[in-house]
Amino acid sequence: MSPQTDDDTFMQLGPQMVLAVFGRFVKYVGEVRIAATEYEKIVISVAKVKGCYMALTISKESRAELEESVTKIFEFIREIQ
Repeated sequence: MSPQTDDDTFMQLGPQMVLAVFGRFVKYVGEVRIAATEYEKIVISVAKVKGCYMALTISKESRAELEESVTKIFEFIREIQ
């Protein structure tokens, strides 16, 4: 688990930066809806929802539960965008 100060720093700029990088390809492939990054221990998903940035972190301890959770979360984000 990361320290709260690191989490706060990431949330101030991280989602905006991640989506901006992927956003460079908007004219070719359309608007970025969700960006996901897989680390050794976690998966971080970032989305812009109704003008706000959302980041979700999911532990990879149980691979089957992770895949099911990510699928459900992505479906939910798509519904509320």
